Amino acid sequence: MVAEGAAVVGVRAEGRPVVHPVSQGARVVQEQGSGGDGVVARQEARERKDRLKAEFGGRLRVLLDLTGLSSREFAQRYPAYKDSTVRKYTLGSNLPPWDFLHDLLTEVTRRTDDPAGPHRRTELFTAYRQVLIDTGADVRGSDQNSLLLRLLDGEEALARLGGELSQVRTRENQLRSALVERRSSLIAELATCRTQLAALKSNSPCSLIAVVRPYDVDRVVSGTRHVSQDDNAH
Repeated sequence: MVAEGAAVVGVRAEGRPVVHPVSQGARVVQEQGSGGDGVVARQEARERKDRLKAEFGGRLRVLLDLTGLSSREFAQRYPAYKDSTVRKYTLGSNLPPWDFLHDLLTEVTRRTDDPAGPHRRTELFTAYRQVLIDTGADVRGSDQNSLLLRLLDGEEALARLGGELSQVRTRENQLRSALVERRSSLIAELATCRTQLAALKSNSPCSLIAVVRPYDVDRVVSGTRHVSQDDNAH
């Protein structure tokens, strides 16, 4: 009986096979020849992911150089990160979270008068999202890179909502100012109307006529009658 993992290399005179153990490398070759294509594909996929992460780490090293800080000095300024963690990000060993990119860009802006800052930010986060997707991240996943992608999308959506809210507040302030100005104008207009109305009343001839009450009229009529009777008596 030939043992598993051995190869038949000949037959003895008595009819028994001559066998030698198969080396590890030979077994790998055999596996690749019989369904080992999947192993090769997975290896190529890992190498591609490592290459993409290394390229993105190179972007981060350029930005870190722009800050004029070493990884240790950056970690001292931003205690949320360790020196070793920063080095892993810039070497491409690990992909950083959104917060690290934000802090790194903030430090670049603080250290340099960079007119290309907004463009640099857009370019970096676009590349970051792409490398997350290319390394297998999925917004519905629960692995590390998928969670990083969800964090990125959430922060970007939050930033957009903040911008929209700022626009709404600006518009609200403009409307409030316009309403306050209109109210003040209307109050002044009403005050002018009241002043003019009061002036018209004080200058009107009708204001000099005494108001005669009903019983005063009766007294006047009664007195006229008495005078007529006295005249007739004379």
